[in-house]
Amino acid sequence: MMKLYQFQLSGNSHKVRLMLSLLSLAFETHDVSGASREQKSPEFLALNPFGQVPVLVHGDVLVRDSQAILAYLGKTFGNGVWWPEQASDMAQVVAWLSTAANEVAHGPNLLRLHHRFGREINVSAAEAVTAQLLQAMEQTLSNKDWLVGSSPTVADVAVYPYVALAPDAKINLSPYPAIRAWLARIQALPGYIGMPGMWASDHKCFRHTGDHRVNTLIESNRPPLPPFTRDTAIQKVRLAEDAWNSRDPARITLAYTPDSVWRNRSEHLTGRDAIEQFLTRKWNREFEYRLIKELWAFHENRIAVRFAYEWHDDSGQWYRSYGNENWEFDGQGLMQLRIASINDLPILESERKFRWPQGRRPDDHPSLSDFGF
Repeated sequence: MMKLYQFQLSGNSHKVRLMLSLLSLAFETHDVSGASREQKSPEFLALNPFGQVPVLVHGDVLVRDSQAILAYLGKTFGNGVWWPEQASDMAQVVAWLSTAANEVAHGPNLLRLHHRFGREINVSAAEAVTAQLLQAMEQTLSNKDWLVGSSPTVADVAVYPYVALAPDAKINLSPYPAIRAWLARIQALPGYIGMPGMWASDHKCFRHTGDHRVNTLIESNRPPLPPFTRDTAIQKVRLAEDAWNSRDPARITLAYTPDSVWRNRSEHLTGRDAIEQFLTRKWNREFEYRLIKELWAFHENRIAVRFAYEWHDDSGQWYRSYGNENWEFDGQGLMQLRIASINDLPILESERKFRWPQGRRPDDHPSLSDFGF
């Protein structure tokens, strides 16, 4: 199995996780401890002499640098699509990889480091680079769906994370409709996984057909709708599980009413903004999160669920958290009330049961009942 050495909140690490997930490749992750400067340890420097993440190990193959890893994965597993065979298209992909390593790194990435993590930078210079980058992207995407060719490639994955993390970087994407439509298309890809702080679709997704733009609205309803049957209740539970396993707060909050009321453990929340902030805090401290939900009961517009998830804190201590939820939905299938009670059980790493690649749980993976939880 492939092993990815990463920082959880790194956009460069995220692009590798995203590529692996889009390709449906099994992998495990090792969260490098920035607090203890593990990336500068002799052991890590043996993997990458520059002391940087991400690093991917695949059997006897070791690849450092996020752009190089994407090239390796796209060429090895992309079936000639993610890494094009035609020389002209391949050259364009390489150009966008260079853009990701330069303009993206010196623009949106630096602004995020400044506004999200407090790093001192030349803000005006980073803003100028960002403006130039976004204008170039907007022009490129104004009459096509993807950066290169007619389908997504490694180029899109390389550029995506730090542009999608615009909210963290205090970048306003409102003037860039083509970029926002491109972000929505990426987020709709099978296997997509997000990370805390990313831009979320406003329910409008533009797709191009020939020379004409077709505006397709994603319905505000969130089927299946109440009153629930057993089958639709099970479907609703699985959709919620999949959403939470994406660990994308902005995307997840769209499944709740604007004034949704929560009680999560002892914390009381009201509204999407509060929910998004809560989920962002949650996944800033709960690493390697994997969740399984299971239907317990249902009636009309209410569903009761039991669940368990495994995660570790920044010290490396693993936990399995057990819980029960009560859900209530409005007529559009949006959750208007969520009440959750949760207990955390410390476990050893060797006692973990949830080991699928981060993201959606495979359909053939054991359920809670299968584990006897």
